[in-house]
Amino acid sequence: MLYLWIREVDDKSFVMDASLVRNTLFLTLFKDEKPHSNDTPFAPSPTTVGQHHILEYSFGGLNLVVTSPGHLIRNGGEERFARIITSDPELEKGSCPRLLSLLWFSGTHTWVTGSVSDGVFKLREDGLKCAKKNIREWESLGGTKKAMRTVFRLLQYVRLVTMDQVPSRSCSIRFEASGGLKWLEVYAASRVQQLPTLFGEIWGEK
Repeated sequence: MLYLWIREVDDKSFVMDASLVRNTLFLTLFKDEKPHSNDTPFAPSPTTVGQHHILEYSFGGLNLVVTSPGHLIRNGGEERFARIITSDPELEKGSCPRLLSLLWFSGTHTWVTGSVSDGVFKLREDGLKCAKKNIREWESLGGTKKAMRTVFRLLQYVRLVTMDQVPSRSCSIRFEASGGLKWLEVYAASRVQQLPTLFGEIWGEK
């Protein structure tokens, strides 16, 4: 999402919750959801970006651990299994720039196509393709390299703000875009935000 926002492939606003626990920065990405006209409390839902659950890799010297439910969406107040239906020919070829970036950041080099119904994934007959060549070509593009450097600098900036400028070491950062301009709005939390269950079990006792 951050990479696509920088590359102007996606100009929608979104929110990241940031919490620093010792020297580890936790980021939770949320879709830009608006409160409904009724009095239902505003509760943004985590963005689903892949089928992986947990992976770790180095990005410009930053050690990243990424987790994604990969199979759940939120509809109103209910969580349901995600269903993806598409007939985009670029998805068939595995060359869509938007999705190549998702493959790169998820550390996935195999292009998988199929269908998901009630949590059961069914692979297409020709649904497994190696995307290494497509990813290497995408990596070599000048615009890709420039955007990657910007992603790295923004992640560093978010970490520094959370560490040095926010007493609670927890904040929400809104990434805004309008009229060709982009900016960040930082909202400090009054107290430390609760970590996701899995991370709380791993880091909370240290």
